[in-house]
Amino acid sequence: MVLLAQVVYVAGVAATYAPQAALFTELFRPEWRYSGAALSYSLGAVLGGGFAPIICTALFGHFGTTAAISGYVVVVNLINLAAIAAIPHHLGKPARHRDPAAV
Repeated sequence: MVLLAQVVYVAGVAATYAPQAALFTELFRPEWRYSGAALSYSLGAVLGGGFAPIICTALFGHFGTTAAISGYVVVVNLINLAAIAAIPHHLGKPARHRDPAAV
């Protein structure tokens, strides 16, 4: 069962990494693409993954149950769903590029 859980987890993570490069390409203009992708990815990793163990430990210490941790995971996933829902509003719009001749 643990092996099956690991396989399902890794498949889910791989499914998110596969389209991530294309998503970042669409989200940022060419002159900001590298910085935007790097900053958003790094901040997401630090805020989402770096503080999670500390927050979960504090929740468990304060409430003495894993239900509080489950609530934290639900809240974080709701925030993720809101961010995902906002993505299509930015995609598919023509990028405003500077005209080199106008400089």
